[in-house]
Amino acid sequence: MKGDKAEKKAAKAEKKAAKQEAAAKKKAEKKAANAKKKAAKMEKKAKNRIAKQEEKAEKLAQEADQEPAKGGGKKKIMIILLIPIVLALLAALAYFVIIPKFFSKDKEPEPEPEPEPITAPVTYQMGQTAVPALPVWDANVLVYLEDPPEPPAPEQEEDGEADKEEDGKPEEKDGEEGEADKEGEEAEGEEEKKAEEPAEEPPAITAVRYRYEGYGDYRELLMGYAAFMTTSDAGFAFVDDTLVRLKEEEYPIMTTHRGVVTLARNAVDEADAGKAMTIQLEWTDTNCFVTVDTPEGRVKDPPPPPTANAAASMTLMEAMDFVNSLDPADLGLSGSSMEDYTIYAMDGAVMIDNIPCMHLNVYDNNATGTNVVAGQYFMSSDGQHIYLLHPDTNTVEELDVLP
Repeated sequence: MKGDKAEKKAAKAEKKAAKQEAAAKKKAEKKAANAKKKAAKMEKKAKNRIAKQEEKAEKLAQEADQEPAKGGGKKKIMIILLIPIVLALLAALAYFVIIPKFFSKDKEPEPEPEPEPITAPVTYQMGQTAVPALPVWDANVLVYLEDPPEPPAPEQEEDGEADKEEDGKPEEKDGEEGEADKEGEEAEGEEEKKAEEPAEEPPAITAVRYRYEGYGDYRELLMGYAAFMTTSDAGFAFVDDTLVRLKEEEYPIMTTHRGVVTLARNAVDEADAGKAMTIQLEWTDTNCFVTVDTPEGRVKDPPPPPTANAAASMTLMEAMDFVNSLDPADLGLSGSSMEDYTIYAMDGAVMIDNIPCMHLNVYDNNATGTNVVAGQYFMSSDGQHIYLLHPDTNTVEELDVLP
């Protein structure tokens, strides 16, 4: 199941990358279309200018034909008239070919250079603590620093419901207009106040992501690393997305072609109090990624499983009847009968030894005060344990009164 979840995450990442690539392609095509349209417009303008020059040159030539020829004067006039035409052609060539090629802002962006590999780290720095890194010393293994994935943007509330409510509400009567206007002004004032408040800054990205290439069997590498980091000395454990430790039977199976697992432990340095140290291991057939981070939160154990006899749990009335059937001496009370006492059940349950217990207070009927508690007891919901509370030390003692 964990492998399927990892494959779904990887597929989701590929889908997101494809979507981003399609958006970039669409943007480039739009820029190219705008550039082509602009070039066509300038070309038309240049052609009109050339046509006007040709028309002017033809007119001058006709005027020259009407004058008497004087020793090759007509030939000189034609050469002079050709000069502006040639200059116009050169200007058009520069505008449509040379300038767009070297100075245009709409030209396709050059591909970003490939990042340079870094020296394979020996340790990963996580807050104030350094932990062992992937043990790779082969010169053929290349390590790159990558930008960590951005945290998901908070979902914005849609305005559709609000618009629908405004459109669908009944018209106000004349007597209610003043109240409505007052409420509207108050709402506008609140909106202006919210607009003046500074926007919350997005959480800072503290994760560091490494990409490893050229190793070979990345699954074997990460399986060995995970086994080492989950030893008692290293202190890490497999966790889910909420930093809850996985049970041994829930450990991920790292034998698929691609997958993601997360290791975590609580931070050990006082400067990182309230944070966890996480190592996310991701692999494919061609490379692997290691993302280390120190997010806010604590690594927790999973909730305890239900007891085997939970189906036959004791009800509150049964617990009160059972305590009432005991001898007062068994409960550390004086007297010969529980008829001298009254039992009241308190709200809520108390966890003792990971077992939910019912809280019962026993009051002495013969005491001068009506609210004198003779003893406080906790009866386990499975009916297997009963505890006596010592208020002076705030500790409990299990009583040996059950059969």
